[in-house]
Amino acid sequence: MNPSREDRAKRLLSGQARGIGAALARGGLACAEPLYSAAVRMRNRMFDANLRTAHPLHRPTLSVGNLTTGGVGKTPMVRWLAGKLLDRGIRPAILLRGYRSTGGISDEATMLAAALPGAVVHADPDRVAAARLVLQETPDVGCFILDDGFQHRRAARDLDIVLVHATEPFGYGHVLPRGLLREPIDGLRRADVIVITHADEIPSAARISLVAELSRRSPVPILACEHRIVDLVDDRAIAHPPAILAGTAVFAFCGIGSPGSFFAAIERLAGRPLAGSIALPDHHRYSVADLAQIRSQSAARMIVTTEKDAVKIPPHAAEGIHVARIAISFHADGAAQLEHRLLAAIR
Repeated sequence: MNPSREDRAKRLLSGQARGIGAALARGGLACAEPLYSAAVRMRNRMFDANLRTAHPLHRPTLSVGNLTTGGVGKTPMVRWLAGKLLDRGIRPAILLRGYRSTGGISDEATMLAAALPGAVVHADPDRVAAARLVLQETPDVGCFILDDGFQHRRAARDLDIVLVHATEPFGYGHVLPRGLLREPIDGLRRADVIVITHADEIPSAARISLVAELSRRSPVPILACEHRIVDLVDDRAIAHPPAILAGTAVFAFCGIGSPGSFFAAIERLAGRPLAGSIALPDHHRYSVADLAQIRSQSAARMIVTTEKDAVKIPPHAAEGIHVARIAISFHADGAAQLEHRLLAAIR
């Protein structure tokens, strides 16, 4: 296992890593940044000028995406949207890139398919081709949801929802490879709705400042939400309330884009620091040796991981592991506002 690779990259890009080596590395990355930024801007201008085609998917289409690499909470948002559609009798098809899939199946696809019976989940980097195939096989699909679709402009969409992580909204102020931005910040002008995720992880004054900055860059509605642990499922598939963590010594592990947010949520519920933790690279696939190491470090404490990680752990190896199920909770009337826009788009 290599739990520190992504953390080292973030320390380098953020400027936390010091020394001549780190400074030279940032300098080299900064030389490549203008080239990447120019290429992305050119691509976007070609789509804006209709010199490149955005293909309609022949059903109302929603996109959930973000400006930065790493985890911002797209999967819980996609689940929320799909759940609202299913509640109204509309069958959604979720189209994912299928990043780091094994045997054609990604961890997000497995998790969403299990959580949303009735929805179609299809992983393919080419969302246009995927939509065509889905409609051939399941013509009763009433809506497409593009998971991580903001930069996938070949697929036309009726609603663009852009997520911004409260603790690192702008990718250290640099485009790849010098920072974490997939495209320049002015890409926010394409958004129809902006949602600040993990909003409870920053002070209220910082949230107000972030909303002001986002409003300066885009005139669209800006909502805020939190990612809350709603229950913990043990290895016998029994769901327990989050209160079972109170006062408990917890060892947490995960391989997600934003491990710090997950660990902080566990600590808040436990009311004490974690007894230990392992943050693995995003989409990490667990081996028998990985799980043995996790158990050896946990020292018989309560072991907790995420749903996304749990689908990559064989059932026979899941003994003693609790799976935290996470859902989003909007601030103020954010849920009503987003649902209103959702229904307007599918009409």
